[in-house]
Amino acid sequence: MFETLFTILIAGCGHDAVTCEVVSTTELSAANIAVCERRLDEILLESAPDWPVASGVCLPSDSARLPEGWTMPAMAVAGTSSLNDL
Repeated sequence: MFETLFTILIAGCGHDAVTCEVVSTTELSAANIAVCERRLDEILLESAPDWPVASGVCLPSDSARLPEGWTMPAMAVAGTSSLNDL
C-alpha cells in the first residue's frame, strides 16, 4: 500500500481561537488523510498546551502551508527544516 508523508501542525490559540501559534510539528507516514487525522486527535488528547484553545491540522508534507492566522515562531521549528520557509 502506498503511503504519503503528512505534517501534523499543533497550534495554541488565544481565547478567540483565531490567532494561533504553532507549538509543535510531527511528520507521519500514513495511507490517507483519515489515518493522519486519527493520529492528530490522539496528539491533541495527549497534549496539554499552555493555551486557552488547542487546534491542529494534517497537511500533505509536499504542500504544507500554515492556515491563515497561524504563526510559526523560530523555537517551534527546531529540527523541522521542511517547514522553516512557512
